[in-house]
Amino acid sequence: MKNITDCSLFDKPIRQTNEIYRILSVFLVIGSAGTGKSCLLHQFIETKFKQDSNHTIGVEFGSRVVNVGGKTVKLQIWDTAGQERFRSVTRSYYRGAAGALLVYDITSRETYNALTNWLTDTRTLASPNIVIILCGNKKDLDADREVTFLEASRFAQENDLMFLETSALTGENVEEAFLKTARTILNKIESGELDPERMGSGIQYGDASLRQQRQHRGSTAQTKQQCNC
Repeated sequence: MKNITDCSLFDKPIRQTNEIYRILSVFLVIGSAGTGKSCLLHQFIETKFKQDSNHTIGVEFGSRVVNVGGKTVKLQIWDTAGQERFRSVTRSYYRGAAGALLVYDITSRETYNALTNWLTDTRTLASPNIVIILCGNKKDLDADREVTFLEASRFAQENDLMFLETSALTGENVEEAFLKTARTILNKIESGELDPERMGSGIQYGDASLRQQRQHRGSTAQTKQQCNC
């Protein structure tokens, strides 16, 4: 993964590579420092635990190509610093994200209490259609738990979030957190709730035929509506 501190990089068009994919989706990993955000990203990208994890400086980048519902999706993931002194930098990345993992540490009441502030930033700065999943990380440390599953589940329900408890150490639910978010994004595209053609949606088509199929479905639906058939 690459450390990135220059927020202007995000304003540049995403460079197309020789890697074949049909959809590119931009994700954020956000939350307080020490919650294991970088370890979650490393576990998802490398499928192993990151032993020597230090606090992220600015933003780290990772990507992985996955199959979601029969579609090839490249997830471009930005792991943001949780320390307050980097908030002005990391906030620059919100506006172009399609999905976000909002992470807290189940053994730290302080990181849980900070969720409201992180959620406010996300809902204020990101696209109104951003898909957010709440991740209670460090599930392997259940004996030291300070936040119950029930109260976090209630918080997620009250704020219209998906919710999973994860362990970056064991890998439990890590892949599912990313894939569940990606599936929800694809469902929003299919339903028309999320428009990849809109600037700042966090979605790009890597396959022109997919864009044409969606445009064709849209024109067909409009024709049926006009003739009431």
